[in-house]
Amino acid sequence: MMRAMARRSTAKARAPRPAPVAPSPRFQQERARRTYEALLSAAEELFSAAGYDTVGTPDIADKAKVSVGTFYRYFDDKKQIYLHVIKRHSAAALQDIMSGLQPELFIGKARKETIRLAIDVLFDHTAREAGLLRSFIEMAMRDPDVAAIQRQTDDEARQRLAVLLAFVVTRTVCPDPAATAFVIHAASRECAFSVNGLRGAPPMDAEPVKVALAEFVERALFPER
Repeated sequence: MMRAMARRSTAKARAPRPAPVAPSPRFQQERARRTYEALLSAAEELFSAAGYDTVGTPDIADKAKVSVGTFYRYFDDKKQIYLHVIKRHSAAALQDIMSGLQPELFIGKARKETIRLAIDVLFDHTAREAGLLRSFIEMAMRDPDVAAIQRQTDDEARQRLAVLLAFVVTRTVCPDPAATAFVIHAASRECAFSVNGLRGAPPMDAEPVKVALAEFVERALFPER
């Protein structure tokens, strides 16, 4: 009992912070804040629909209903606004997925529903944001700044999942929470990406994959069920 409490205290003390996001500038005027947000929204919509390469700063400015000169008062170039969009998007996605994974929800029968709900959120998010995610995957392979955001996002997700596993799974079953978190994160992400067409033509419908994935995770973490 004391060892379990100590382990949980240590895990809690080491809990990682939420995924870093580029802070929004402080604006003295509400109009300036609205313009900044309009540019970000326009950029996200265009990058999602057309990818990075075919979108230009005039396209973003036109979509946001501002001049190109106004765009450059807020961002240095297309790449800078793209990085802002990706950082905000990644942090929001991680928060949505992890918010439902609370330790107290893994007691008894509730854990099955908790695991399935998290998988549903991941798959739904991937389906909804497939265009932007496809751009993110492509850019991460050729731009070191985008690749760094991807690594940071993946590391944050795995760290938070490892902390959760240290709370809810015994060390007999899960002797290395970090390694187990790595496997679960990779399997879940690849399943979501594949059935939503981010790895080519979807190999099968999402629903049976979600059922099988939830069963896989539950059996791996709670073999005594």
